[in-house]
Amino acid sequence: MNEKLCTLPESSKIYLPAMVFRSLQPAVLEAYLDERARAEEGFNAKVAAYSITIGGRVPLVDTFSSGDQMVRGMRLLSPTEELPAGWRRDGCYSAVPALRTPEGKKAAAVLAGLQLPGPSFPGAPTHLTGLDGSRVIPRLQRAASAVYLTLASAVSGPEAARIAGTHWARVPVQQITAAVLLEAA
Repeated sequence: MNEKLCTLPESSKIYLPAMVFRSLQPAVLEAYLDERARAEEGFNAKVAAYSITIGGRVPLVDTFSSGDQMVRGMRLLSPTEELPAGWRRDGCYSAVPALRTPEGKKAAAVLAGLQLPGPSFPGAPTHLTGLDGSRVIPRLQRAASAVYLTLASAVSGPEAARIAGTHWARVPVQQITAAVLLEAA
């Protein structure tokens, strides 16, 4: 007989981190998250305003693993679309400033102001070094009215110590797994 002991909902996507820390100061974290939301809204408003200045084209926004975002150019509707002065093609459907021209330098200066740094959670570094030497980016996950800081790879004791004990407490991975399953039920 092939009986399943635990059935997960089809829609649930469970990410099993290697290490988990639970927030000890949810008020501080909520204040940071509110500030971060305002920064993201401001960035999105700047990008929308920039879109108007480039003729309604869609800005080309790069997002990095650290969460940093930057506008580096614009998307094109067709590979034969005529480019404004100071722009050059970067592939078939995108254009970036041509830095060898005065117009391109001016466009690049505008783009330099269209950046959003990645998140920097209170009491946690922006990245750690995993046991295998990889770069580990802390992520937040909410589950069962708690906020957790998760790491995709395990880090050594000294690296884990960089996560402030005044803000975060290490908990077993099973705690967040149980919280996620509780919410899914």
